[in-house]
Amino acid sequence: MSSHKVFPDAEASKDVPLGRPHLISAVKPHWISRSLMHVPKLFACKNGLCNRKCTIVIRDEQRSWEFRLYSCGGSTFIGGGWREFCAANFLKEGDRVMFEIFAKAEKPILKFYDLRANASLQTEAKNPDLDANRYSTQGLGIDTSGMPATKARIPASTSANANPQFISTIRPYSINRTFLYLPLDFAKSNGLMNRRCEMILTDEKQRSWSVQLGPTGHHVAITRGWTKFVKANDVQVGDTFKFELINNGTIPIAHFHCKYSEKDGKNERSI
Repeated sequence: MSSHKVFPDAEASKDVPLGRPHLISAVKPHWISRSLMHVPKLFACKNGLCNRKCTIVIRDEQRSWEFRLYSCGGSTFIGGGWREFCAANFLKEGDRVMFEIFAKAEKPILKFYDLRANASLQTEAKNPDLDANRYSTQGLGIDTSGMPATKARIPASTSANANPQFISTIRPYSINRTFLYLPLDFAKSNGLMNRRCEMILTDEKQRSWSVQLGPTGHHVAITRGWTKFVKANDVQVGDTFKFELINNGTIPIAHFHCKYSEKDGKNERSI
């Protein structure tokens, strides 16, 4: 059962994709004039955003933006490029939007929904049965030379909107060294070959890690930060995993399905 708390700056939607914690708000004048957004206190505390000073990423299906998460005077704010964000999404004062907790840990990630473009969420947000000015806490709270290239198989897409992905097995070098190769075909087809940038890895527990993506010899690899991810998820040699690229923006975001099995694949196809 969802729990709801009253806050004057946000309201709730009961039927949200993935059932993660979320808040709905109208675009406020100070988002643009002062380049900051106030995060409801109870929402921030329940989702580990209080008393933090770090980068926070807001993403949609294709793009991502970096902001600053910080606290001041007992309140929590997201500051930074709100003018650019609103311009990129053609948002104006009063437009209704939703932010969903996608991942927590070292670098939190919020997923952005434009309620003007989503009829089902827009209808829910205007449902008169919902108390005005609420937010939802539904869901759990949410960190080369001589080496063989990663062998992988790319599963057939079951949906036109399926994210690019591959399934592979953890090799000894991925544990003994500090990097993971991406299959060359996968890297080429998704424009990752010549990129040298930060990437966000998320796991099944909705945790996130900042890692480095870049060329290593003739390959593309995840380097800095990979060791922390391996230790946190108890990744072992021989484990089968699925790597799913869910956002290929300025900071790519990938979901790493640990201990992946054929049963998991069958369950996904049945959904």
